[in-house]
Amino acid sequence: MADTVKLFDYLSYFEDTSQTFAEVLPKEEIEGEVIPGFIKYDNRIIDFAKEYMDLSLGKGDYTDYIQDFLVSKPSVAEWKEFIQHADLETIQSFLTYFVRKEQFKNGEMKWASENGIIYQLLSRLKEVL
Repeated sequence: MADTVKLFDYLSYFEDTSQTFAEVLPKEEIEGEVIPGFIKYDNRIIDFAKEYMDLSLGKGDYTDYIQDFLVSKPSVAEWKEFIQHADLETIQSFLTYFVRKEQFKNGEMKWASENGIIYQLLSRLKEVL
């Protein structure tokens, strides 16, 4: 876990939720087929996600830890309250969720970054280590 401190270098980046973390690109029409726009992330988010996975912090069984919470469709305030009491496995599970979910649903990291969720997860991770 000693290498985990590298992630704390991103705290100041994720703390400023007023910045643009990602750009939503417009839809395109190609040969009559509408191609939905996708999200182009700031390089720091891409670097963070890569570093997180390179540190082998990702949890393969992450849904086991957070599924009940996610099913409740929590508000941002509920996310922040829940994170305040999260243990190490839960923090890792949420970070894994956001990094991996982005492979299937554009916008998860954008939402979590803009709403201060990634910042709170990193702050809590720093507390529990």
